[in-house]
Amino acid sequence: MVEFRGSDRGKAPMSNSLVGLQISDICLGRVTPALASPLRIGFDTLPRVDWLHAWDIAVFRWVNRDLAHPALDALMRFLSGNALFVPGLVLTALVLLWRGGPRGLVFVLMLGLAAALANEFVVEPLKDGIQRLRPYAALGDEVVLRVGRGNPKGSMPSAHALNVALMATFVAMLYRRALWVVLPLAVGVGFSRVYNGAHFPTDVLAGAGLGVVVGFGVLVGGDWIWRRWAPRGRLRGWVRRVPTLRNPPRSWHADHDASSGSGPAT
Repeated sequence: MVEFRGSDRGKAPMSNSLVGLQISDICLGRVTPALASPLRIGFDTLPRVDWLHAWDIAVFRWVNRDLAHPALDALMRFLSGNALFVPGLVLTALVLLWRGGPRGLVFVLMLGLAAALANEFVVEPLKDGIQRLRPYAALGDEVVLRVGRGNPKGSMPSAHALNVALMATFVAMLYRRALWVVLPLAVGVGFSRVYNGAHFPTDVLAGAGLGVVVGFGVLVGGDWIWRRWAPRGRLRGWVRRVPTLRNPPRSWHADHDASSGSGPAT
């Protein structure tokens, strides 16, 4: 158990459900003994942002309960997960690989790499380390849960929000004209996680922010590695055809000026 010190001395201990909702949990979570012992971290060393905690709970209750409507129930369940998602994703990837040229290939491979890295090395470690209680575990029966329960201590960050934000980031950088379709979808998926009672708003915002950062970092970092190291090895022929990952040609037969590689795709 983390010891409260300083200004918290003498106060009654907080219940587990309330601890799970504190902003210190949002930032760092309930510190495990293995982490707290060598670092000697106490919640009094973290800034308290009570207004953000209050906003988080108030917005969750408003979206989850006050906005409830049968039509929204069906739509939000569909956005949170449906049987068409995986087949649609696979079909889109196949079409891009078949007809998308170098840009389609870069989009599918780099997005797949970014998603694997994000879920394995960002989402899961953060969920395990923070262990923030999901709304149904923290607020009890007042939560209207419209989807599966999931890990009761896996609220922060939202993996759904991270993945759709990751996809939207790649679309913005490689297929900007399609962003008008993907961006509302990403917002809808994030909103559905709160509406369905699976996450607090800050879980979704954190997941979306991480998705943007990881997506941008993987594509820009991959482009730097591609430009710097690929020409030195056996990939020289590929580099001549795809000189940049940030703005690859749309066709394998298109003449592409490598100097324009840093510009955004439109």
